Amino acid sequence: MNNFESDNGEGSSSVLGKRKSNKRVLSNNESKRKKAKKNEPEKRAARLIKTCNKENKKRIERSLTEFLHLVDFKEINPTHQEYSVLGPTGHVYTAVISTTVSCSCPDFSLGFHCKHLVILKMNSNCYIIYQKALLTRELRLIFKKSSKIVLQPNEKEIEKLKAIASIKRKPIDGNCSVCMEPLNNGQKLIWCQSGCGNNVHQDCFTEWTTQKVTCVYCRTEWKDRM
Repeated sequence: MNNFESDNGEGSSSVLGKRKSNKRVLSNNESKRKKAKKNEPEKRAARLIKTCNKENKKRIERSLTEFLHLVDFKEINPTHQEYSVLGPTGHVYTAVISTTVSCSCPDFSLGFHCKHLVILKMNSNCYIIYQKALLTRELRLIFKKSSKIVLQPNEKEIEKLKAIASIKRKPIDGNCSVCMEPLNNGQKLIWCQSGCGNNVHQDCFTEWTTQKVTCVYCRTEWKDRM
């Protein structure tokens, strides 16, 4: 009986020792897995787009010439920000810049990378602009380079901006009212975005502004939104 009890005690001690040893091994393995996971490079939530297609290029170009106005801004966290953007149609859309990017506009819902997502004025040739998903380091770069946003919008100002946004650019035909040469003679054009929508040669308008900063046609105060 005594021998049996002695053997049983030694057996229990041996099993307990093995259990402790197994726990240490499991703990070490878990620690190694966590460390390995921490050292793994961050994965992009969508495939990296290596080249900008024609449709995205068109939208980037339009964002540089069309009216876009920021009317609201929310910082959800350091890598997630939301912007309410008033576009040239007079509608306000919400653009989300985070690990995935999105916009509430119809263009984005059709699968296009819309112009509202180019609100932070990154270099138009930067690959970040046309990505559907961004890495943390890219988001930090975007927000670090963007200008500090201070907004004090009111309903009256927003309604005024919506009215301005509804102004459409007129067809490029006829002559420049400064030099009286054809508008479509290859020179760079700009247009009145706060009044009549007429076109004028950029160089001609530069000369005009040495005397007056109003539209050549309607004499409305010139607003440069580029």
